[in-house]
Amino acid sequence: SESQMELALGFCPVFAFPRTKPVDFSKILLAKEQNLVAKIDDLNMLRTNVISSLQLGDADSLIKSINLYLAPLFQMKVWLDIKDGPLVLKATLAFTWTSACDKKPGKQEYVMFNWNFEMAMVLSTLAYAQCLKASKIYESIKSDDVFEARAKEVAALHRSAAGIFDFIADRVLPVPGSMPFTRAPEILPDMQRALSFICRCAAQEVCLRQAMRRSLSPTLVG
Repeated sequence: SESQMELALGFCPVFAFPRTKPVDFSKILLAKEQNLVAKIDDLNMLRTNVISSLQLGDADSLIKSINLYLAPLFQMKVWLDIKDGPLVLKATLAFTWTSACDKKPGKQEYVMFNWNFEMAMVLSTLAYAQCLKASKIYESIKSDDVFEARAKEVAALHRSAAGIFDFIADRVLPVPGSMPFTRAPEILPDMQRALSFICRCAAQEVCLRQAMRRSLSPTLVG
């Protein structure tokens, strides 16, 4: 299928993981304080781990590596935003990603020159990984008892992904500066809100299935 999203058992969205090119932060960032040099090296290592997890295609590995990368990434942006702060740019900052939302994911590369693009893509990828983990759990369900045991986890993963997409739309976007003509769908707030809606529908579908198995009225399910 050429569609960028597939449905696992039930309504369980699965997205192809984006790809990104390596970035050497030590060639881009200049630390005015010696203790930040090691933090820049750590940021390089953490981002490399994200790339390795993307290549591996394992949801748990990707969730772990992104969670380790996010806090240092946000901190670097905070330091850069401080006037006369401890960190400055010494070269052009450029991030290259593909999109999970293209008709043919992975074919088109998008380049932008700011941190918000990186944060939007990394956070989107985290949400995609949570969707994949939810779908793997859903696909492993072979009985009513297993469904009852795992349904809450599946719904929670979808709600978490929806929350991430909402955060991107409301707090990370819009990307500052001029928008390139060719741009990743993930940097569009409306796209992020649409992705959030899809994930919330998936979470609700799990709750409705659970209610039906328990012979509850779907109108009682929140």
